[in-house]
Amino acid sequence: MALDTSKVPVAKSFVVTDYESAPQGALTAALAAATQYARSVEGMITAALYAKHITECLTMTPEKAQALAEQRAHSAQAAYTAAQEDGTAIPKPQVCPQIACEVIIPEGHYHCPPLTLPSNIRLKLLAGADLHISKAANEATPPGSRGAAITLTRIHDVELCGEGRNEISCDPEFDAVLEVSAVRQVLMRGLHLTGAPVKLDKGTCHQVSINITSAL
Repeated sequence: MALDTSKVPVAKSFVVTDYESAPQGALTAALAAATQYARSVEGMITAALYAKHITECLTMTPEKAQALAEQRAHSAQAAYTAAQEDGTAIPKPQVCPQIACEVIIPEGHYHCPPLTLPSNIRLKLLAGADLHISKAANEATPPGSRGAAITLTRIHDVELCGEGRNEISCDPEFDAVLEVSAVRQVLMRGLHLTGAPVKLDKGTCHQVSINITSAL
């Protein structure tokens, strides 16, 4: 069974409900704080340590390796190689983002303006959390130039995930509920998107895993 990296804990979390008094909105403020942390020296070190932890999760425990070594009269490394061959080792996911911190959206219904996600961040909706994205009334623009509710472009190492089938919706004024282009190491799962189409520029996206549903 492959490792679900979206469930691997990170060292730093920003919970949306902690920013309810922020004038720019709770989710916007939480993302801003997470972005600042992810771009700091500490955040970059944390992302590297997270990647190291993922690697450790993918390897066998010393006890298991030793037991196989004694059983098969091989070295521990040979035992691990054998475990990979017989399927008892955890396979490494093709998409395994390096995450510095996460923004958590707890249970509830939330509204926010359009989101642009930065690198090295996990945006996670907990069970029972739904998100609706809308524009300000004075932001009317013609079709084709209305942008996306959530934009992932020119970034790397990002997770956008839910615990089950969390819904992210948007007003019909958007050209897309989600637009993804020029990214690498992006993981999306456990979400249902509605209100506008999903736009994915496959030619510019590398190492992307998408397991979401869309109403359009």
